[in-house]
Parts: sequence; C-alpha cells; structure tokens
Amino acid sequence: MPKYTLIALALFLLPCAATARPKTKEPAPKDAIDVVSHIAVEGGPVTRLVTTQHYSRTYLYAEHASSRTMTVIDVTDRSHPQIVSNLAGTGVLLSATGDVALVSSVDLGSSPVPSARTISILDFSDKTNPKVAREFKGVTSVGTDDARGLVFLADGDGVWVLHRNPAMDPEVQERYAHDVVYNH
Repeated sequence: MPKYTLIALALFLLPCAATARPKTKEPAPKDAIDVVSHIAVEGGPVTRLVTTQHYSRTYLYAEHASSRTMTVIDVTDRSHPQIVSNLAGTGVLLSATGDVALVSSVDLGSSPVPSARTISILDFSDKTNPKVAREFKGVTSVGTDDARGLVFLADGDGVWVLHRNPAMDPEVQERYAHDVVYNH
C-alpha cells in the first residue's frame, strides 16, 4: 500500500474513532463543609471561641459565660480533639495566645456606662494546674490592635499596653538552624 493511502485511511478513521466513544464530562468540584469531629464539653453553653497556636499545637479556648469556666481543647488533630484543661471562675475571654488567655471579670458589652472590672492573665502552661498570672483591677476600657498583637487596658492609673507574645517553637528553631547550616 502506498504511503499516501495509509495517511488518508488514518485521517478517515481518526474522526470515526473519536466519535465512537462518548465523552464523559467530569463533574465540577463542589464546595463543602464537612463535620470532622465532635467533643462533648461540660460547663454550660459556650459563648466564645478563640483559637491559638503554641509551638506545634493548636488550642481552642471555649468560654462558658453562665458558669464562668474556661475549657482548653487541643485541636491539633482535628479528627480527635482533646480537652486539656478546665478552669472555673475565669470571666469573659478577651484574647489568647499560646497557652495564655486574657479574661475580664465583666462582659465588655453588658453596660453602656463604663464599670470597673478586673482583667486577668491566665496561664495554662501547666494544663493540670492553670493559674492567674497577673490581675489588673478597676479596668474601665479595653482595646486591641490585632495586627501587632497588642491589648490596651485603661484604669485609674492610666493605660496599660500588653503584647500577645507567643513563644518560639524549639522544634521549628532546630529545623531552621539545621537548614541554615546544611542547606545554604
């Protein structure tokens, strides 16, 4: 068979082969929100949730306003969350960083007239024995600068400037040091 006859035959058969198979259209990807896990939490209804990082762990602070309890949940493995700490009598959650939370003795939005309240820094670094690290009494106003990690407290003595300062993860520092020495 001549060369041109083979080419002509191939050109004739290719379109037939293409139309012989039905085209299957891939379904378009769909957005979804899936339930990954659930954990029962005691202490009454949760009124505020704040997530934070501490080293390579992710924690969820759950505030229970009715019982003034703070529950700390390790959500690093989102499929298996674990309660790591409960502390009663904490107050209203304002902010958290790592294993430290800032709480108020009075809900900031509860009254149009500024009332003095106590703001506490809670330390959850020892999960079995959380404690109050520092208290500010007579606070009449609270503000934040989230971009810079700042919290401002006003009391009779003036304005306090607090900085949410998460600790450096030693594991990350070790990997960085190894990278600098061996990969650069």
